[in-house]
Amino acid sequence: GMSPLALFTADGFFAVMYFQIHGKISLGLSETKTKLFRPDSVYGNVVEIGSGFGDNFLFFSENRINASFTAVEPNAHMQGRLRERIDASGFTATILPMGAESALNHIPHGSVDVVISTLTLCSVQSLDLAFDSVYSWLKPGGKLLFIEHLPARRGSPFRTLQTLIEPLWCACGGGCHLVRDTLEEMRLIKGFRVGQVNSVVWANGK
Repeated sequence: GMSPLALFTADGFFAVMYFQIHGKISLGLSETKTKLFRPDSVYGNVVEIGSGFGDNFLFFSENRINASFTAVEPNAHMQGRLRERIDASGFTATILPMGAESALNHIPHGSVDVVISTLTLCSVQSLDLAFDSVYSWLKPGGKLLFIEHLPARRGSPFRTLQTLIEPLWCACGGGCHLVRDTLEEMRLIKGFRVGQVNSVVWANGK
């Protein structure tokens, strides 16, 4: 397990809490990930933003992905297990200990074939700056593969609840914004064309 001392920092608290549930979340999205992370869609030079504990590397391995990886992960409490997961999956990867916004100039411009984000865009401090990085890294015709949660329908009781608890949730949940409509904001960003979008649910229906 993780050190109890980690609970005394915001990043540490989130890492400890997320460590308890990350496996179940990834398992619930396993069908989606297996379909998304195919050899014909993940290839060449790949950057994953918000790699967390490295759950996606299991799917990269199972799907026999042939790629060079850079894992961008700002939470120092996750980086050790991320390295272990990468090594156990048989990949060689560079870990950048920073957020996507800060990593802009740490990855050569126009050098990346695919950027991957799984439940990360909700928590970046600035979507605009994060997408500036992604756009800068990608080669012409490169792509972003993402899985993201979206807010409840506007005007619904659940949306009201999300709005009320978002400040506390964001503070305790690694910066996760419950009411950030990432897809809607993505459509407004110049330089990106939103392709196929599929709605998915957890495999257990919850």
